[in-house]
Amino acid sequence: MDPLTKKEADSVSTLAVKVSDVSATKPDPLVTPVPIPGLLFGSEGPTVTQTGKAEVSEWERVWQSSIDDYFEEQLAGKAIKGLAQTYPEFPGVFARLRQDLIDPKKSAAECRKRLEEVRAACRKKGAHENASSFPTGTQTNMLEFVNVKLMWQSGDRTLLPGVAVTTMNKTKATSTMFPDYATASEEVVGDHVRVAKPTATREKVLEFIADDVKDKLTTYPAKKVHVLVDVIPSTIGAKALAGESEARKAIIAALKEGIPGTILARLARVDVVLADDVLVTIEQKDLL
Repeated sequence: MDPLTKKEADSVSTLAVKVSDVSATKPDPLVTPVPIPGLLFGSEGPTVTQTGKAEVSEWERVWQSSIDDYFEEQLAGKAIKGLAQTYPEFPGVFARLRQDLIDPKKSAAECRKRLEEVRAACRKKGAHENASSFPTGTQTNMLEFVNVKLMWQSGDRTLLPGVAVTTMNKTKATSTMFPDYATASEEVVGDHVRVAKPTATREKVLEFIADDVKDKLTTYPAKKVHVLVDVIPSTIGAKALAGESEARKAIIAALKEGIPGTILARLARVDVVLADDVLVTIEQKDLL
């Protein structure tokens, strides 16, 4: 993540949810406190309270503001306005993606499929299926929401909306960074990376995972880092790893081989999303 300009840094407070507000707030009777694998509501969906208000899920309470802020920012930009004018189907499917990301009853897999529909809506007739005018950077940012939703569906709420952090380099110069995610600990930041190498072999994908994780660690030299890696776009390698019972061991070996020990010591955790939304979790203790 690049350093923010002063103007961008000043606006961070309007985009982020304070970690203390999320971790220290007492349970709200309108919030579902226990995660349900596959759904962020219970299996029967939201209930209606005596006040007539629909039950608010923890997912919505924590993430809706960040999702809404990002979409509003995109809708105000020239790129998305241009797509809306060029492709008639785009505005509707883009709005549905926003709804799906917020809706706790929509799975990460459904959101991922909707994102593909957004890309398809920005494709000229007769163009290759991988061709799309939808900005790659925006797609990657959308996947930050999709993949953290996958983690939350599994019952893991470790990653929270990002907050600005100030870092200092060797010359004692400071810069403001905006990691993709925060955690309950101020010592640990979270960042997302997308490995998009469709023709890469299994071995190459493992190398890319290690390289990208190393890059995230060097970006935040004063922090421990939790990295969420999406390798689904690396079709060949992602499918090969997803079908392996030893995929976790292979990723651990790649991280140990590709990252110097002094840097690796700051890796708090890695979550790798493989084909078919297979989620592989590697904690710091696994790398010792």
